[in-house]
Order: sequence, then C-alpha cells, then structure tokens
Amino acid sequence: MTQNISKTLQNPSILPAGALMPMDFWERMNMWLFYSPMAFYLIYLSIKHQTLLAPLYANPTIYLSGMMDESKLKIMDLISKKHQHFIPRYTSIDFENCINPYQLFEEKRLAADIHYPLFIKPDKGCRGRGVTMLNSVDDFIEYYKKNSTLTNFILQEKIDFPIEAGIFFIKNKSAIKNQQVGEIISLALKFPPFLVGDGKSTI
Repeated sequence: MTQNISKTLQNPSILPAGALMPMDFWERMNMWLFYSPMAFYLIYLSIKHQTLLAPLYANPTIYLSGMMDESKLKIMDLISKKHQHFIPRYTSIDFENCINPYQLFEEKRLAADIHYPLFIKPDKGCRGRGVTMLNSVDDFIEYYKKNSTLTNFILQEKIDFPIEAGIFFIKNKSAIKNQQVGEIISLALKFPPFLVGDGKSTI
C-alpha cells in the first residue's frame, strides 16, 4: 500500500479516471449548503452538554473554534518557535492607512527573507479565495489593484512539493500523564490540475 501511495504522489495521472471528481464536488459545493446540516448537530451538542459553548471546545485557542472569520496569521503564530521550521516562512502585511503599499510589500518580504515566487493571501478567508502566486513586484501591483478593499494579507514562501495534503487529526487524552495521543480520521490529497491525453483527441 505504501508503494502505491508513493507512486501516486510522484505521478497523480495514474489515478483512475474520475478519481478526483467526488472531492471536487464537495470542494466546490455552496458553503452555506455544505455546512447548514452542522447547525442541527451543534444544537444537539449544546443541549447534550447544557452549554451554548460546546461547539467551541474543538479548537479552544482559535477564534470561534475555526468555524468562521478566524485569522490564518494567529493560527500559524500558535506554532512554537521550536517547530516553526516545519512550515513555510511567512509574514503579515497590514495596508490600513498605508501611503505606499508597494514599498511596504517589498520591505516586509525582504525582512522575512521570502523570495519569489511566493504566495499572497488574505488573512481571513477560505476555499483558496484570494490565494495567488506572485513572481515579481509587478504581479503584486496587479493583485493589490484587484484586492485593495482588503487590508490584512499574509506572504508565504512557495514550497516545491508535488501535492498538498490535508490531515484531519483528533487529539485524545492519554492514560499517561501529560502525554497527548490521537488519530488521523481523514486525509485529503490535492493535486495541481493536469490532463491525461489519449493520443488522439485535441483540446
């Protein structure tokens, strides 16, 4: 099984035809439609535990437990300095009352030692909205023109790995004092778009 996973990571085109479609369906589904059934479950939990705060216990250190309007920057800042090297270098930019956003962008980028190409994204948002790769300051100028209504952004270095893996980990209490254990309940692999030809058809 490990060998099959390794081959897929190196060459996602070996996946069966349509293998990515189910994930794509859920990824593109209307957000309110997707999450609305959760409201009934949250009401159930609140009644069961006799508190309206029950839904917030999943991620107590994240605003609203990460359900909405959470800051990506504050989440990444929760990672200890000891483990910061496991994630891409990043920095934040606040353009509120900024006279020269282009100069501030370059100053923050250089101070964080982040080189092109890099990624920029709004501090608050979901489903990849506003996430863009920049290859130069000219790309940023175009990006800022389209997103000037927002003020807080994150710059992050580009990591050259073939895929993105989303891991859903649930932490449980351990019988051993001060030791945390848990389990991975789901794993989502996301690949860049690719096309598998049949040697005959054109696009």
